[in-house]
Amino acid sequence: MLNLDLSRASRYPSELVRLVEAVYSASPHDESDWIEWKSQVDLNAARAIGMMAQNILAFANRMPASASLYAEGHGYLLLGVEPGNLVGVEGLDLASLIPKVATYVDPRVIWRVEYVTVQGATVLVVIVDPPQPGAPIFTLQRQAPSGHHAGTVFVRRQAASVPASPQDIANLTSRAAASRGLDVILEIDHGLEVEPDLSQIDRLVAARRAELLGARYEPDADTDESRALRAARAELALYSDEEWTYEQYEREIDAYSKELAEQLHLRLAYRRLVDPGQYLRLRLRSDTDQHYARTRLTIHLSDRVGLAGDFQTLQFYLRDAKTYSLPFVPDPHGTPGARRHMTMDRDGMGAAIAAMNRPEPQPIPLGWVATESGEGLEVTFDEVDVRAGVGQQLPPVYVVVFGNIGDTVTLSWSLTSADTSGVQQGTMALGISPSSVDVEALCAIDEIFNH
Repeated sequence: MLNLDLSRASRYPSELVRLVEAVYSASPHDESDWIEWKSQVDLNAARAIGMMAQNILAFANRMPASASLYAEGHGYLLLGVEPGNLVGVEGLDLASLIPKVATYVDPRVIWRVEYVTVQGATVLVVIVDPPQPGAPIFTLQRQAPSGHHAGTVFVRRQAASVPASPQDIANLTSRAAASRGLDVILEIDHGLEVEPDLSQIDRLVAARRAELLGARYEPDADTDESRALRAARAELALYSDEEWTYEQYEREIDAYSKELAEQLHLRLAYRRLVDPGQYLRLRLRSDTDQHYARTRLTIHLSDRVGLAGDFQTLQFYLRDAKTYSLPFVPDPHGTPGARRHMTMDRDGMGAAIAAMNRPEPQPIPLGWVATESGEGLEVTFDEVDVRAGVGQQLPPVYVVVFGNIGDTVTLSWSLTSADTSGVQQGTMALGISPSSVDVEALCAIDEIFNH
């Protein structure tokens, strides 16, 4: 028996490493219908490609009930390791390997390939999704190097992938005729993006600071209109008749710049929260005539994805963002009765809000709960009803992506419904795209503060 929790699927790289380690420490007799391993494999050889396809098809042609007893129904092929022998394989570019294998495999089979490194050895892991009731019989798509003809059906028997017997064909025919249970499609409305370039805020603030430090009072600008405006503002105690030195003015600009940076970061967080166009958005859809009530989706994302911030902290700004905007811009040095930079700390602001009898902020309805760990991010959405022929938009997931543009992140998912027994599962790869956030536009300084 492998030294591993066999009830759970191995999805993330760290879990796959533990799976490889468990095989290396196992007994040769521990091979089973859900896992196959081979140590000496040349991925450049045609026979190796055919062998991989044969095992993928056999894992896909298992019976759902027996397959679900291990690894949540997934099938695993490990190349480069066996009990007591960890030699690895000479890594072949997956962009070259996968298409070669795919020419033999029924395109309806869902499978993926990962490389993991264990004790300096590179091991290839093929993961096949769980078989489902109602699934067709999956066949070989072309003649294999082993001599098996197109149309051959492979199954798992006694921990080996072999051609199907008449009884196997009868069992698979019954599987195909069974009720499919859940038949919901998971769609990506918006995938993953790299984080916006927040250094733009620092550059904007630095440019504003330099502009203000160089500003000087111009007497010609002292019009009747400007004098009337300053007189009106004086009633708000925003002005001082005290004549400041340049050093005092510089400290004032520094204080203004610090608060400006803080408010711009807060403004960006607020705008992203209320207009989450760049976050992960999923949709559930049923193309059948069946309605699925109280459908619950759980997704797993790799460790390159995490939650984007503390949403409860943002509640304060979400409520008052339109009232408390960017700080007042100090008047140029030397301006008579110049307006002084004024800040209000969080406690003072809270007291001011309480004095205005404003209601307490309400919790932000996220529509999901999430758990972060070293294995990645798990998100479980609130239950929704999925109606036949109608897509159900799920609430956006506020994530931060640590990968680079062009990288891929594995998303595995499971789905249950109150109307139907069983669990529907799947896996997909999400590409990481450039950020669609225009930080400069979001952080544009309001014109009103330039007067």
